[in-house]
Amino acid sequence: MPRKPPLLEGSFAVLHSRCAALDVHKDSITVCLLTPGEVDEPHSEVRQFGTRTRELEALARWLLESGITHAAMESTGFTGSRSSISWSRCANSRSSTPAT
Repeated sequence: MPRKPPLLEGSFAVLHSRCAALDVHKDSITVCLLTPGEVDEPHSEVRQFGTRTRELEALARWLLESGITHAAMESTGFTGSRSSISWSRCANSRSSTPAT
Protein backbone atom coordinates (compact mmCIF):
# COMPACT_ATOMS: atom_id res chain seq x y z
CA MET A 1 0.00 0.00 0.00
CA PRO A 2 1.50 3.41 -0.98
CA ARG A 3 2.46 5.80 1.80
CA LYS A 4 0.68 9.13 2.11
CA PRO A 5 2.96 12.16 1.71
CA PRO A 6 3.77 13.98 4.98
CA LEU A 7 2.03 17.29 5.72
CA LEU A 8 3.81 20.57 6.52
CA GLU A 9 1.95 22.77 9.01
CA GLY A 10 -1.30 21.29 7.75
CA SER A 11 -1.13 23.43 4.61
CA PHE A 12 -0.07 21.03 1.85
CA ALA A 13 1.33 17.59 1.23
CA VAL A 14 4.98 17.17 0.26
CA LEU A 15 4.94 15.29 -3.04
CA HIS A 16 8.55 15.87 -4.13
CA SER A 17 11.18 16.36 -1.45
CA ARG A 18 13.86 17.58 -3.90
CA CYS A 19 12.38 20.08 -6.33
CA ALA A 20 13.13 23.39 -8.02
CA ALA A 21 11.18 26.37 -9.31
CA LEU A 22 12.67 28.35 -12.20
CA ASP A 23 11.60 31.86 -13.20
CA VAL A 24 12.90 32.34 -16.73
CA HIS A 25 13.58 35.78 -18.24
CA LYS A 26 15.40 36.91 -21.38
CA ASP A 27 18.72 37.55 -19.62
CA SER A 28 18.42 35.66 -16.32
CA ILE A 29 16.94 32.63 -14.59
CA THR A 30 16.14 32.74 -10.88
CA VAL A 31 16.04 29.30 -9.27
CA CYS A 32 14.74 28.22 -5.87
CA LEU A 33 15.62 24.72 -4.64
CA LEU A 34 13.68 22.94 -1.90
CA THR A 35 15.51 20.02 -0.32
CA PRO A 36 15.11 18.15 2.96
CA GLY A 37 16.36 20.10 5.94
CA GLU A 38 16.56 19.36 9.64
CA VAL A 39 13.59 17.98 11.58
CA ASP A 40 11.20 17.74 8.62
CA GLU A 41 11.71 21.41 7.71
CA PRO A 42 12.52 22.02 4.05
CA HIS A 43 15.73 23.87 3.20
CA SER A 44 15.50 26.50 0.45
CA GLU A 45 18.27 28.07 -1.58
CA VAL A 46 17.91 30.73 -4.28
CA ARG A 47 20.45 31.46 -7.02
CA GLN A 48 20.40 33.51 -10.19
CA PHE A 49 21.95 32.39 -13.48
CA GLY A 50 22.49 34.04 -16.83
CA THR A 51 21.17 32.62 -20.08
CA ARG A 52 24.39 31.97 -21.96
CA THR A 53 25.33 28.35 -22.62
CA ARG A 54 28.07 28.22 -19.96
CA GLU A 55 25.68 29.64 -17.33
CA LEU A 56 22.90 27.23 -18.32
CA GLU A 57 25.33 24.34 -17.98
CA ALA A 58 26.23 25.59 -14.47
CA LEU A 59 22.51 25.68 -13.64
CA ALA A 60 22.03 22.11 -14.90
CA ARG A 61 25.09 20.96 -12.91
CA TRP A 62 23.72 22.59 -9.71
CA LEU A 63 20.33 20.89 -10.14
CA LEU A 64 21.90 17.49 -10.75
CA GLU A 65 24.43 17.82 -7.90
CA SER A 66 21.60 18.82 -5.55
CA GLY A 67 19.67 15.68 -6.45
CA ILE A 68 16.69 17.58 -7.81
CA THR A 69 14.10 15.15 -9.20
CA HIS A 70 11.34 17.56 -10.30
CA ALA A 71 11.25 21.14 -11.50
CA ALA A 72 8.69 23.68 -12.66
CA MET A 73 9.50 26.50 -15.07
CA GLU A 74 7.65 29.77 -15.54
CA SER A 75 8.30 32.01 -18.50
CA THR A 76 6.20 34.80 -19.93
CA GLY A 77 7.84 34.76 -23.35
CA PHE A 78 9.78 32.64 -25.79
CA THR A 79 13.03 31.49 -24.16
CA GLY A 80 14.69 30.19 -27.33
CA SER A 81 16.58 26.98 -27.98
CA ARG A 82 19.60 27.89 -25.81
CA SER A 83 17.68 27.11 -22.61
CA SER A 84 16.89 23.61 -23.83
CA ILE A 85 20.59 22.79 -24.31
CA SER A 86 21.26 22.36 -20.60
CA TRP A 87 17.71 21.87 -19.41
CA SER A 88 17.31 18.69 -21.45
CA ARG A 89 20.08 17.15 -19.33
CA CYS A 90 18.01 17.39 -16.14
CA ALA A 91 15.90 14.35 -15.35
CA ASN A 92 12.13 14.56 -14.87
CA SER A 93 11.84 18.20 -15.93
CA ARG A 94 8.39 19.71 -16.29
CA SER A 95 7.44 22.97 -17.96
CA SER A 96 4.32 24.89 -17.05
CA THR A 97 2.73 28.00 -18.46
CA PRO A 98 0.00 29.72 -16.46
CA ALA A 99 -3.45 29.82 -18.02
CA THR A 100 -4.49 33.22 -19.30
